[in-house]
Parts: sequence; C-alpha cells; structure tokens
Amino acid sequence: MATVDLSEASDRASCAIVEVAFRCHPQLLRLLAATRSQMVDFTRFGGVDRLPIKKFASMGNATTFPIESLIFLGCALTSVVLKECEEDIAKFIDSGLSLTSGHSANLGYVRENIPQDIVWIIGGKAGPVIKSSKNRVRVFGDDIIVPVDCLGYLNDVLKLLGFVVNTDHIVTGKQIGR
Repeated sequence: MATVDLSEASDRASCAIVEVAFRCHPQLLRLLAATRSQMVDFTRFGGVDRLPIKKFASMGNATTFPIESLIFLGCALTSVVLKECEEDIAKFIDSGLSLTSGHSANLGYVRENIPQDIVWIIGGKAGPVIKSSKNRVRVFGDDIIVPVDCLGYLNDVLKLLGFVVNTDHIVTGKQIGR
C-alpha cells in the first residue's frame, strides 16, 4: 500500500471538477453552489472591485473536506480500475497508457480521444473491480491510500484533473502509520 498527499488540494479543486463529479445530481450541485463564495471583493483595498473564484471552496468551508474526499475516492478507484484493465487497454494503445499525453487538465481532450473500445473495456469491468477494492483504497481529505502498483495511474488521473502530488510525502509499505 502507498499513501499519497496532495499539494494545495483545496485550492486546486475547481468548480468544473465538482460539476463533472456530481453532474448526475443537479439538485446537489445547486445546493453546493449555494454554500460557496463566488467572488472576492477587493474594493476596500483600492484594487480591482471583484474577482470570480474558480476553485470550488477554500479550506474551512463545511463542504470542502467531504467533497474533496469523494472526488479523490473517485480518482483512487479509477486508478485501481485502470490497473486491473491494463492488459486489455494495452491492446488498443501502441505506446502504453498515459491518460494525460501532454494534455494536463483538459477533460474535453481526453473524453474525445479515448477509443470507444477502451471505454467499453473499463465500463464492463469497473463495477466488480470497485466492489473488490473496498479494502484496498482509503481516502481522508487529500490523503489517499492505494496499492503501490496503482500509483502511476493515480498520478495520471490527479494530474489530468489539475492536482499536484506531493512526492515528498508518498509513503509505501511498512512506513505507513509512522
């Protein structure tokens, strides 16, 4: 097992990521939107009047921790699914699997350029893999625990979403818990 910590996770969790993660729950999205500050007012400092905030919420907002935990759980489970489907996916990709391929944080690029065969492979296996992962994946805020062999995929998924892994704080094996 390996623990992964992210740098500035709450500052990098954009509204766009939250909208994609919860797109099937529009009522929840509306409620989440109601809990966040949408603008920063600088008028009392004599500068720009107001600036929009692109991040979902800052640390201290009551929804930040649980929403990030759910997003990072999705990332961790995705890394396990990708690892389990690795051989099948490799049949369709000549140079190995890299989710980002130089297109970091561009969800549209990835969505439009993943061959439909790969989507079918992952879709067909995702449910059973996720169910079997209940003892292999843990998330608490931006602290993520995954099997060591899933670290590369987790890093790719997080990078795709604009998150940065704090490589100095990756802990593996028997070091966990110290």
